[in-house]
Amino acid sequence: MTQILRDRLARMARFADIFRRNDFQFGEESEAAFSEDGVSMMSASDLTPHAMAFVQICYDDDWIRSDIDWPEWMDGDEAETLLGNPASIANSSINQLEHILTALVRCDRFNDGTLESAFRRGILAAVVVRCAELAVEQS
Repeated sequence: MTQILRDRLARMARFADIFRRNDFQFGEESEAAFSEDGVSMMSASDLTPHAMAFVQICYDDDWIRSDIDWPEWMDGDEAETLLGNPASIANSSINQLEHILTALVRCDRFNDGTLESAFRRGILAAVVVRCAELAVEQS
């Protein structure tokens, strides 16, 4: 394993303790807003500073891959297994982790709240814990 990959894993692993804290919140729901003509607009999920840092690391360290057809992957069996059962992420490869992160981060851009939901369901904690395990295995 290259030093670059070890560094990527270590940076992602830093979020393991943060995400496992009982008081940690990934997002905060903002108040519904109203347009000038009084039409109610949907409320949004605002990411907390740690959540924003997590997303930034996903981009900075190339966990978000442009070659992944994430909508197609999300419709497949692998996504159903990994996203439907966070415990299954414990055996994921780096490639599978990249697929998970690409799908969730990209989907959140079109469907606000996807990342927060993935956090609440334990998916993001499972990903960063797996990164921590892989970082230790490779050191």
